[in-house]
Parts: sequence; C-alpha cells; structure tokens
Amino acid sequence: MRSRVIHLINPKTDSLTTRPLYLNRALYSPLAGLLAVAACIPRDQYEVVLTDENIETIDFDLKADLVGISAMTSYVNRGYEIADQFRAKGVPVVMGGVHPSFMPQEALKHSDAVVIGEVELVIDKLLDDLREGQMRGTYKSCKLHPMAGLTMPRYDLLKKHRYVNRTFVQTSRGCHQGCTFCAEPLMNGLKFRYRPVDEVIHEMENCGSRTISINDADFFGTPERPKEVMRALKGRNIHWQAGVTSKLAQDDRMLELAAESASHWTKRPLALVAGLSGPTRQAIAESDIARGIGCHAGLLSLAAMKSASEDEIVAHCEAVAREIPLIGFYLQPAVGGVILSANFWRRFAAIDNVVAIKIAPFNRYRTLDVLRGVHAAGALDRVTLYTGNDDHILLDLTLPFDLRDNGVTVRTHIRGGLLGHWSVWTQSAIRQFERCKAARNQPSVPADLLALDARITDCNSAFFDVANNFHGCIAGCHEVLRRQGLMQGIWCLDPEEGLSPGQMKEIDRVCNEHADLSDDDFIAANLTKWLA
Repeated sequence: MRSRVIHLINPKTDSLTTRPLYLNRALYSPLAGLLAVAACIPRDQYEVVLTDENIETIDFDLKADLVGISAMTSYVNRGYEIADQFRAKGVPVVMGGVHPSFMPQEALKHSDAVVIGEVELVIDKLLDDLREGQMRGTYKSCKLHPMAGLTMPRYDLLKKHRYVNRTFVQTSRGCHQGCTFCAEPLMNGLKFRYRPVDEVIHEMENCGSRTISINDADFFGTPERPKEVMRALKGRNIHWQAGVTSKLAQDDRMLELAAESASHWTKRPLALVAGLSGPTRQAIAESDIARGIGCHAGLLSLAAMKSASEDEIVAHCEAVAREIPLIGFYLQPAVGGVILSANFWRRFAAIDNVVAIKIAPFNRYRTLDVLRGVHAAGALDRVTLYTGNDDHILLDLTLPFDLRDNGVTVRTHIRGGLLGHWSVWTQSAIRQFERCKAARNQPSVPADLLALDARITDCNSAFFDVANNFHGCIAGCHEVLRRQGLMQGIWCLDPEEGLSPGQMKEIDRVCNEHADLSDDDFIAANLTKWLA
C-alpha cells in the first residue's frame, strides 16, 4: 500500500536573502514554520516532502494526498498560483502563514482549507478531516500553545547544504511591543510565551548545527528571560544571533552575557574589535559597551567629525581612548574620510592607549604622513600599522619605510592589511602576501615582486570602480565572484546599486590581461565540493 504523502511548499519570493546567491546557497532558510508543521505530522502515518521553491523546482506530478503552502503577503500570489495548479489536478490544498491567517476568505478562493495562526493544536483535527474527505474551511485553535513540549522541528527534511543560515530556534512566541506595523502580536499575542529553557537547549544541541538563529520577535523582550537562556548557552560552543529591540541592546549586562554565551564557539584565538562611531558622547557609550562585553579594542571612525578642527578630533580620540584600546582609521575622503596632517597622527599616536592604525587614504603623501607622525611620537614599537591602500598594496606589505629625524634614520614596516583587495582572487592574494612577508628584511626585493604591484593595482582599479569614485566597488567584486560561479548575480543590498558605466568593460580588460593573477582554477577545482 502506498504511503500517504503530504507535500509542504514554500513559494518563491524575490528576496536577496532567499535567492541562492552565495556559493549556490541562500543566505537564510525561510522554512522554520514548515519544519514545525512537519514535526506535528505523525511519521508513522505520513511521508512528508518539503520543497523550497527558492532553491528548487516544484514537482507538480508528485502523488500527494495533501499539499500545504505557507505564505507571507510578499509572495502569497505565487502561493495562490501553486495552490490553483494542484487543485486542478484534484489534490486538496491547505494554506497557512501570516497572510492566509489574516485573509482566510481570500485564501479559501485558492485552497480547500486555511489554518489561522498556530498549527499545533489544530493539526489532529485537520488530518482527521482529511482522512474522512471533509477537510474544508478554517481551522483555528481557541487558545494559544503554552510552548512546553513542542516537538523538535523536522531538520532532517532541510537541504542544509543549500543555505548559509539554516537553523532557526524559537525560545518564545508573542511580543508585548505592540508595534502597529507588525503582525506578531496579532498572530501570536501581546504577551510573551516562553519555552522551557531546557527544551530550548535540547533543540540547539540536537538540531545539527552549531550556528543558530533565534527566531523570536524580540529575544531581549523582557530582561530576565534572555539572561536565563544565555547563561545556559555558556560553554556549549554554539554561535547564535537574534533580533532585539534597541532599548535593551544598550543594557551592559545583557550584552556581557551575550558575549560570554558565544565566547567558546571557536577554539581559534580571536581579537575582538568593535566599530566605534559618532560624536564623542556616542563613541564613549559604544566603547563602554564594547569593553564591557569583552572586546579588545575599538576601530574609531571619524566620519562624524568632518567639520571639527584637528584639536577637537584629538580631544575626541583622547576621550574615547580613556575607555578602550584604540585603532585609528585613516579612510579616503571619497568614501567619507577626513584629511588629517602628520601632526595630527603624531598627537594621535602619542595617546597611550592607541594600539594600531589602519592606513587607507589611497594617497602616498597621506600614507607617509601617518608613518611620519607615528615616528615623531616615538610610537613605532607600540602602534601596529596596517594598510588598506588597495592602490599600492604589495609594496605597502613588502617595502621598508625609512623615516628621518634630525639626521637619524629609523626603518619600519607595515605589518599587515585590512583589505577589500582580498575579497576576490583570494587564494592568489594570500600567496602574494606570503611572498611579501618572505621578502621583508632581505638585502633585496625581487624585481618581479616590485613590478607585480602595478598589475595588482590595475586589477583593483577595475574591481573597485576607481574611475567612478568607487560607486561600483561592491557590484564589481560581485561580478568577479559571479564569473567564477560563486554567485548567481551582482545584486547589492541597495537595489539601485550596480556596475558603473564602463566598469564591465574594465573588468573584462583586467580579467583578460591579468588572468594569471586570478584564482579561477582553484575555484573551478573546488566549486563542486563546496556546492555539494
């Protein structure tokens, strides 16, 4: 006798997070709800087939006894098309999810039944009616689930290799914020309902992933509950993320616990660097938080100080450095940087708690201003220098810098890089860095390594769209990855962002002229394995 089959479907949506753009994987799995539905279906009575149309095609010829479709408003019309096609074949369809729950009569024009809200307390009735051939209308529980004893979602149905972030664990449902634009309080109540912490931890430990997305409306919704969960997570080697409201995101103890709970997720030694921005009061507040949660240093953006004098900027840096070890950042003006003198960098490097500087003005004179300033402050042995100059990267990483003061020469090196350069052709870039390190402190530098700097800069000029003041830099990197099969398109978070006029031609040129600098062969040799 043929097993009864329930086919659960997530319709395709036009979203950057659900398209398979990242090594043929989607950034997020949208299947948390359907995995929970599948968990409620008795395994001894039904086979469950799960299809996410974002990453695979729907088999409309599958012999199913029931099709279940979950949909949000943004893609409910595609859900209706799928439902209509299955019903035309005589297959009963039930719909659920946010949109059908709020618009059940609309959804019933395309389906036999609609589940309104949570499924756990109505699934038995729905399946009984299905067996009797009487499944129709709406199914809605008269009460909300107490959240204790929830069945483990059917993670075994998930095609895990097709998603970057694939595991979503609920610790609560509902939300007391009552935001007028949000469906959560109307769907799941204006009061938080919490799962027992031991059940939450059991699911996290047994879901098959050590990277977890907490799928709550507001994980920090009430102060004490998330602290319980985070204390239980300490030492479990679980790396997690969650959505929270900004109010409690400023709670020092909350962030300390968050950092502690994830501190053992890798055995590699890590330097934790926080980004600090804004005017002095904001930067100090951010540094206090960063220090409190275990960050080792803060990388200080000066974009908010564009109209300030150098005296004011130095005072700003001194105030922030009293709170946390500081990394300076000399950013090129084209993308928001402030032009600063050698005297500024002398005064900056003289601040006791400054530990490093990232030099990225894309300008030789301004780069030397930083080195001269650090030398004048007598801080070359204390302040580590990093380059971000993608226009001169190999020579920055290779050559010594001789700095003169009162007839005395001091030689120093830039120690490493924080680079956009390494976002594409990465294997080759790592090999180039190893060559640079090997050439340091040698009596001479090979001529071919010196000459290579110009070729690398030529490539970067096309990828980062120098001709158009860097407007197409992200799309340019995406285009290189797309050509290698690592991405399916060049979409950016800003839908209006893309390649600049003439940039594609420039990328074609450097890919042809400098093909030996690419890592195309390395990517091609490993792509099938990475996408498996």
